[in-house]
Amino acid sequence: MKKNIVRLVLAILVLIFSFLAWCFLNYSLTGQAGDNWLLLFLGPVASFIILGVLTGLVFLLEEKKSIIFIFCALTLLPSFLFFRAGLVGTVGVLLALLFSFGALPGLIREKDLRLKILPIEIIKKGLAGILSAWVILAALLFYWAPYAQSLGQEIAVPRPVFNAVMKPLISFFVSGSYSIQTNSFDKNALPNSFSPIKEPIIQDSQLDEIYGLTNKQLNVFGAAYKKFIPLGAAVSVFFTFKILSFLLFGFIILFIWLIFHLLLLFKVVRINRIPAEKEIIEI
Repeated sequence: MKKNIVRLVLAILVLIFSFLAWCFLNYSLTGQAGDNWLLLFLGPVASFIILGVLTGLVFLLEEKKSIIFIFCALTLLPSFLFFRAGLVGTVGVLLALLFSFGALPGLIREKDLRLKILPIEIIKKGLAGILSAWVILAALLFYWAPYAQSLGQEIAVPRPVFNAVMKPLISFFVSGSYSIQTNSFDKNALPNSFSPIKEPIIQDSQLDEIYGLTNKQLNVFGAAYKKFIPLGAAVSVFFTFKILSFLLFGFIILFIWLIFHLLLLFKVVRINRIPAEKEIIEI
């Protein structure tokens, strides 16, 4: 009876925080969160940490293989609310399912073959795959976000970058040309009252025109590759989230270890020793 109550409580908590995590992440990636840093960063990170802790506890406490598979599915299920049909989405979801459920046989083998329970090793076996699945689905959400899709509509050099590169470059060539042309002038022949008027080397309107022509040429030459820009951005986000998951992995394991020992302390769970049979070959 107690085991079923624990399972029910964990299932409800996993489903709630899974829904919160994917909703927060979707709001953050689609720009719906605006400048609200709670929704933009803290919400998704905190929700996924709690979800990871709950999932790790399931991997550690649960014995039945079918129950472990169900809990894994519960962590992924809310993400399909934001799923969009297409080749990229289908491949991404299949990869996420492969990483998620593909790691479970190693987890089950770790629990079955070890004579002494090593909680951290068990958690690592299960969480490595499920975290990779979450990262893949998170990258998919970014790929479907309006901002990522807008990257494939028009290629444009960021104006601050253009100004930072072009202004010094134009100044260098123009001032160099001016110094060559005026090098033969006798400066002593000029009246003392003469003061050259310093004018901008290039007008803002001319710079705007160069900026427009640059972007136009980029769109002409990159027309065949524009459709791959959102996918490339999603791959970059995947690696960014993967690095972030490595950083959070240690915190998740620490929290699971602390909660597990608290459960042992308050006798909510216990470690039993059972006799194990082993086959040997004799002559």
